[in-house]
Amino acid sequence: MNARRTRICVALVAATTTLAAGCSSSGGSDTPAAASYAGAPVTLTIGTDDSPGAGAPSADQISHFAAEVDRLSAGKITIEPKWHAEGNDHPTDWDQAVAAMVQKGDLDLALTPTWAWDVLGVTSLKPLQAPFLVDSDDLVASVVSDKDVSHQLMAGLSDAGVEGISLWPEGLRHPFGFDKPLISPEDYQGETVRSGKSAAITQMFHALGAKTSAAEPDATTMVGSQAEFVLSPNGIGAANVTFFPKVNLLYANSARYASLDPEARQVLAAAATGTQRWVIERTDDVAAAQAFCADGGTLVRASDGQLAALRRATALVARDVAAEPGNAATIDSIGKLKSGIGVVDTPATCGGAKLARHEPGKAESKLNGTYRFTLTKKGFLDAGLGEESAFHNAGVQTYALKDGKVHYRLDPSEHEFGKDPGGPDEADGTYQVDGDILTFLFPVYNNEVDRVLFRVGDNGKLTLTAVDVPEKSVEFSITSEPWEKIR
Repeated sequence: MNARRTRICVALVAATTTLAAGCSSSGGSDTPAAASYAGAPVTLTIGTDDSPGAGAPSADQISHFAAEVDRLSAGKITIEPKWHAEGNDHPTDWDQAVAAMVQKGDLDLALTPTWAWDVLGVTSLKPLQAPFLVDSDDLVASVVSDKDVSHQLMAGLSDAGVEGISLWPEGLRHPFGFDKPLISPEDYQGETVRSGKSAAITQMFHALGAKTSAAEPDATTMVGSQAEFVLSPNGIGAANVTFFPKVNLLYANSARYASLDPEARQVLAAAATGTQRWVIERTDDVAAAQAFCADGGTLVRASDGQLAALRRATALVARDVAAEPGNAATIDSIGKLKSGIGVVDTPATCGGAKLARHEPGKAESKLNGTYRFTLTKKGFLDAGLGEESAFHNAGVQTYALKDGKVHYRLDPSEHEFGKDPGGPDEADGTYQVDGDILTFLFPVYNNEVDRVLFRVGDNGKLTLTAVDVPEKSVEFSITSEPWEKIR
């Protein structure tokens, strides 16, 4: 069941080329030619909170960068990814923990969002989070590929003991409301929004009357999240509300970077430039929105009046960002780039199927009971789901169903109970019966809805078959074994 946690990181598959497909190759006409690196073999570690195969764009970016470095150095420089580098002790400040590892020299390199640095005292990157300033893929591409603007943005990193190497787009960030669209300031009043840790982002939502939390998404305590279409987030998206972009920063420990010979640094720079170009070509907010819609998502548009109200409410935050040392010049440079970009294309609206609500009745009570079955690591691997799915989900599965409410518990075999960084090993949700269709809704697992066909056998045993289960790993977790009724 913990496979639901990867739902927020589902890769874009319907409307664009899968990012991971390009991770093992480069060599196109737009890619720097292989360098004649003559230095000694070097291995450099690169850290991230993400994991490969989970649909995280940053993981794909790292894989592509590592392949580029290998090619450009003729195999003499190795980039060694450290996935989920910070471990399990940083559930709300994972990016800052990775940054600290680079500062201390425990990692040579890292890739984390630019927004993570403002709580660590680096304010030069904050213009990227100024509300409504950078609001299109074309503008993001212009900003990160402009050497002068990039230098301005990364200028504050040297005082933090790291060397900024490159900026790579990931996606435009929109609000996604779990139960309602978040398209006016009134929608945020007194609410909590799920967001990665950042002072600038928190200040923006405070201006809208909301708090932020970096905890796992929870529709029972949060009104929604700031996210991007490529991650297939749960909730109703606001197609034309673009607060800011997510831009990933490639950086190195300053001392380690300075210790490399000039040729090695040249290889890293060339590989970073090639990866940046590769990323820009594959970053498309409109195409990602189309895939989000095709996957059953719902998109609405804010009215001109609502957009104007959001801008007014957050204008002071933009002014505060500009008041930080050096940021006014950076924002002016970004403004000049923006003036040269035409009308921004924004995604169309779409309506996804919604779960019908009704009061639990006899159909639900007929399934009352506690059900248990076991999923092994070998089972996940044999199903082609990989080590990560097994780590999060293998073990004893227990479902307690009563009158439309369900309590799920995993007693894991591959990690310590309650210590999974992906999310909780226990969760409460609801279920609904419509004929022989059983629908589960678990708010804490990103509000995901799963629909299965069920059959009741001897001694109340349940056999389930997927009807609409978005994740293969979730489908395997729910349907691969019969549910034995234990009481």
